[in-house]
Amino acid sequence: MKAKIVVLPGDGIGPEVTTAAIEVLRAVARRHGHEFAFDEHPIGGLAIDLYGDPLPPPTLVACKNADAVLLGAVGGPRWSDPKSKTRPEQGLLALRAGLGVYANLRPVSVHPRLAALSPLKNERLAGVDILFVRELTNVLETSRLWRETVTRVAQEFPDVALEHQLVDSMAMLLLTRPSAYDVVVTENLFGDILTDEAAALAGSLGLLPSASLGDGRAGLYEPIHGSAPDIAGKDAANPLGAILSAALLLRHSLGLEAEALAIEQAVDAVIERSELTADLGGKAGTRAVTAAVLAALDASASTQEAA
Repeated sequence: MKAKIVVLPGDGIGPEVTTAAIEVLRAVARRHGHEFAFDEHPIGGLAIDLYGDPLPPPTLVACKNADAVLLGAVGGPRWSDPKSKTRPEQGLLALRAGLGVYANLRPVSVHPRLAALSPLKNERLAGVDILFVRELTNVLETSRLWRETVTRVAQEFPDVALEHQLVDSMAMLLLTRPSAYDVVVTENLFGDILTDEAAALAGSLGLLPSASLGDGRAGLYEPIHGSAPDIAGKDAANPLGAILSAALLLRHSLGLEAEALAIEQAVDAVIERSELTADLGGKAGTRAVTAAVLAALDASASTQEAA
């Protein structure tokens, strides 16, 4: 398969984690006979510095012409003045609108090796495997319409049990009985808050990927963490969220399920061996964790060839 992937490294640790994801995607392409072309463009604070625009027109055009978009992170203290008319986050919002993506998928699961990092008792983490489906375009104004629409659509799927929760009670239940939920469908702002809370179940924000999708196959893929400017350039960022976002890219935009699963299994193997960054209690750097994922991919491929 041939695919064009636009890369938007963004700000802070964005360039470091997207570099890790690209290395893994290149390794998958070599191993499975694919051709992935990567085209890098600025977004966010960097784009403001270069062009005075958080989403320069050439960046948006390139994204619209791509098979998928891989994003690092945007923002940082140097662009955080609330009175400023131009902010990095505006670039991300404009990109979502330009690509027509409206559903943000955020899977959350708990690896047994990382259960001790959660503030919850381990018995409450058993079997936690939740998919958050977050709406990306209306904020607060449509809560009643949202409930009515979900109820109406649910009638078309009688085998799916539907339960409504107010966001305040859901915030509590997500910590007291997280294994009770399979899929959480939520509005934009509430979804952002709840998935950051759910990161505590998994052990770190640095672990969680996301996919923003619309009607077509092209999508926007990014880890859910921010730009973390305090550790940028220190080889300390956790690349696993970006690498797992690359797996979602392969699955949802390119239809490469086996390749996506190979990446996810490689990440699981790295976590099992505790080759982790500091946010997960380890001592490895960004590059070392990336190398460990690449080695796990190689080991898996060698095992399959031997079989």
